[in-house]
Amino acid sequence: MATITDNERHVRLLNWIAYANIGLGLFTLFVWAIPGPLMVPSFWQHVEHDFRPQSDPIGAKLAIIVKLAIVAVVVMFWLISAVSLTNGILILKRRRHRACMILSGMSLLGTPLNLIVGILSLVTLNNVLARNLFANRRHV
Repeated sequence: MATITDNERHVRLLNWIAYANIGLGLFTLFVWAIPGPLMVPSFWQHVEHDFRPQSDPIGAKLAIIVKLAIVAVVVMFWLISAVSLTNGILILKRRRHRACMILSGMSLLGTPLNLIVGILSLVTLNNVLARNLFANRRHV
């Protein structure tokens, strides 16, 4: 039986982290980012219904703030999807270690699943052997 070296173990771990980022990016894309813009008009109708009876300017400003918050959440899910997918592809190709660290840090701001995958990505990428795998790729 062949023994697995530390280098092979870290290659597998980096691949798992890359696939987790890609899978989470696709999950976020198909569950929240794509349906999000389709749901914005119905959310806006609810906001209009809730704030229309009030004719004061504060209610109108509050309705605008709520509408902007809805759009910001939809845009945030698109960005989270893009960050996770990009991070997974870069880790899988072993390119741009610093960019992978930054993208892993950015994914901490997403959903709880993004938080877990981001922490695992940062811990894995911060390892010396993982950095060496990225550095070896630079010379190929």
